Amino acid sequence: MHPFAKQREYSRAVIASKMDRMFAKPFIGAIECGDGVYGMARDSARLGVVATSGAMGELAIHDVPTRQTLLSVPNAHQGIVSSLAFSHTSKSLRGDSRLLSAGLDKHVRMWDANRSTDAGDDAGLIDEEDATAEQKPLRTWTANAGVNCITHNLLHPTFATASNAIQVWEEARTEPVETYTWGHDNISALKFSPTEHTIMAAAAGDRSISLWDTRVAGGSIGRILTPFKMNDLSFNPILPTLLLSAGEDHNLYLWDIRNMGGGAIQIYKDHVAAVTSCDWSPTGQQIASGGWDRTVRIWDKNHGRSSDCYHTKRMQRLMNVQYSLDSKYVLTGSDDGNLRIWKARASEKIGQMDARERDRINYRDSLRERWSGVGEVRQVERRRNLPKAIRNASKLKKTMVDSQKTKEENSRLHTQAGQTKPKSEKKKSVIKEQT
Repeated sequence: MHPFAKQREYSRAVIASKMDRMFAKPFIGAIECGDGVYGMARDSARLGVVATSGAMGELAIHDVPTRQTLLSVPNAHQGIVSSLAFSHTSKSLRGDSRLLSAGLDKHVRMWDANRSTDAGDDAGLIDEEDATAEQKPLRTWTANAGVNCITHNLLHPTFATASNAIQVWEEARTEPVETYTWGHDNISALKFSPTEHTIMAAAAGDRSISLWDTRVAGGSIGRILTPFKMNDLSFNPILPTLLLSAGEDHNLYLWDIRNMGGGAIQIYKDHVAAVTSCDWSPTGQQIASGGWDRTVRIWDKNHGRSSDCYHTKRMQRLMNVQYSLDSKYVLTGSDDGNLRIWKARASEKIGQMDARERDRINYRDSLRERWSGVGEVRQVERRRNLPKAIRNASKLKKTMVDSQKTKEENSRLHTQAGQTKPKSEKKKSVIKEQT
């Protein structure tokens, strides 16, 4: 053994950490969408195909690698197109892709998302005139109110819409199959579980998160009331019992749907404004989120602090964040009308690598992971250059949180509240549980 093996390995770990930060260039490019991107959906049958919608009733399908528009429908709805979902089931034919769009005009429409591959070259691209040609929906459904979100079942040809109630539809019928209500004011997020295909989760304006099962009479199987409203939900694609929620209190919460009344099992803190969107990577190990602080945060499932923060000078409030199907890229849609493409790992090299280069990168990564909590390696790994406004907001938020903790501690020491055990923050995430 080398007499200074640890010292030499630590020096290599410092160099590896600095090289990782030196080559960190996460931003790849942007696709102009005209208006704010208020809805986004990725096509699970075609890698690199994503659909977006805006506030003027338009929707479009983009090919991300070439950054070209495959299909554009300028007047799909009257008003905001709030949500999109691709219609895919396990029984669908290869290439049989349909796009569902939901708007505040109470209509849900189905569009032919394969039109772009029926003409043009082998890459499936079509001319701009054909892409913007007048399109007619294949089917139209009318909901009871303006639709805030839509989600499609991955196993059956059914989908669900959310407004002041949850309505479950079959693609072959014009009327809803089921209508679920639980005194909701307005439902802001609704998701089908990708693995437990009969389970749905909904987040409402009354600060509640509710679970629904289409096999149960009445549908409801549980509900909790949280201190703040939740803006988005996402099921883990690998572990079906894990549910992620994005809150107005700048935090993300991880829940176990088997025991939501017991509190969150993990809280993710780094945003300095409301979190509007969150998504799991297809591997189920990383999380991407975006919010009103105009930043994209990348998280590890087991850590409550973000591993990276993406931002640009021109990017405005984020409305949608999604991973690509291969987990290598993150797609974001914001108020400034741009669909931006980021690397999921900021320093990852794009393109082919030979075996020797791949081995060197893997060796440097193992060194960084082994020494990540020590000395200069820890400083380099944790340090991120943030915009001045976000940095100041983080300092102000830390001051407010510390002040609140001091107040609670003084109250516990000098009042009868100190006779009981203080409640953990994870337990405070649930105010009340209903069944």
